[in-house]
Amino acid sequence: MYYVWTKGDEYSGWSKKDCPDLEKALAEIMATIRIGKEPLLTVEVRYEVDIKVKEGQDSEAAKSEAKPDKVA
Repeated sequence: MYYVWTKGDEYSGWSKKDCPDLEKALAEIMATIRIGKEPLLTVEVRYEVDIKVKEGQDSEAAKSEAKPDKVA
């Protein structure tokens, strides 16, 4: 899937046109250039994230006795 992005005026932001193949994307780019806009072409990239979480040994923080504050 290809996406052709066109920036509108300063208040409207970007608009996106979905194109299923490169031929349609090129046609959309040419149409956008004809009306005086500068298009941006992006392509969908599929990826997969695989995260493994292992449980470790429980570790306790070293316990120390609080020392009284002589100033208080």
